[in-house]
Amino acid sequence: MRPLSILLPCYNEQQYIEQTILSLVEQDYQDFEVIISDNASTDSTVEKIQQIIEGDKRFKLIKQKQNIGAAHNWMFLIEKIETEFAMFLGGHDYLSPNFVGECLEAIQKNHNISISFGIPLAINEKGDIINFHKFKIYNLSDPSPSARYLSAAEYLNDATCVQGIMRSSLLKKFEFAPISSIDLILISYMLWHGNLHYHPETRYYRRIFEKRESSYMERITGQKNSIRDRYPFFQAYLKNFNSLFNGSEELRCQSLDELLRILTRRFGKQGLKPLGALSRFKMSFWPFKK
Repeated sequence: MRPLSILLPCYNEQQYIEQTILSLVEQDYQDFEVIISDNASTDSTVEKIQQIIEGDKRFKLIKQKQNIGAAHNWMFLIEKIETEFAMFLGGHDYLSPNFVGECLEAIQKNHNISISFGIPLAINEKGDIINFHKFKIYNLSDPSPSARYLSAAEYLNDATCVQGIMRSSLLKKFEFAPISSIDLILISYMLWHGNLHYHPETRYYRRIFEKRESSYMERITGQKNSIRDRYPFFQAYLKNFNSLFNGSEELRCQSLDELLRILTRRFGKQGLKPLGALSRFKMSFWPFKK
C-alpha cells in the first residue's frame, strides 16, 4: 500500500487544474495516490483531468452528480482514505517538486509532528507570486497540547497549512461539518496531537483571487444565498476542545472560558447572538458532555 493519499477536491478549475495535477506528476517522490473529487463542474475541468491522468493508475477521478458543497466534498474524500498519511491540495494551487517527498519524510520520522507543510507563497490568477501578500509562518510548538490548541485559535489568521500532510487516523476522527472556518478548528485539533512543521526548502503555491463568482458560504455549502453564521462555528470549536481535554473539571471550565474569550475577541459576539448573552451561552453549554 502506498503511504500517502493526496485529496484533490475541485469545481470549475479548467484554467488551473492542469498546473495543479502536473505539479503532482512532476514530484521527485512518486509513491502516492491521488483521489480527485469533481464537484459537478460545469466547465471543462473533468475533460482536462481525464486527458492528463490517462494511463496513470495512481490517479482516481470521481465525478459528483451534483454540487454537494466544498465541505461535503472534503468529507467525501476523507472517507476514501486507506493510507497512513493524507493531504489536501486545492484545485487551483500547486506544489514545488520536492514538496511531497520532503514533507512526508519529516512526519514519518517525527511522531511529534501532526502537520507537515511547506513554505506558503501567494500567487495571483496569472500565476505570478504576490510579494505584498505574505503568509505568516506560525511557531506552534508549545509542549502543552492545550496551549498549542488555544494559540492556534487565537493567532492563526491564515489556514493554508490545512493543506499539509497529516496522519490519516487523526483526520478520520475529526468531526467535519459544513460551517464557516471549519479549517481553523481542524488545525487546532491536529495541533492538540502534535506540532506544525514547515519544511524550509519546499513551497506550497496558493492562488489568491481578487473576485469569486460565488460567496464563501455558497462554496462551503453548495447552496445559493448561504449566510455566514458564527454561532455553529463557536459551538463546534468549544465542543471539539471539550472532546480532547482530559484534565480536571475546574481546568476544563477555565480552558473553555479562555477559548470563548479568544473567539469573541477575534470574531465578535455575533457567535453568541442566538443565545442572547455570554452568560446564557455558558449556562447552555457548561459542562459539556463528552
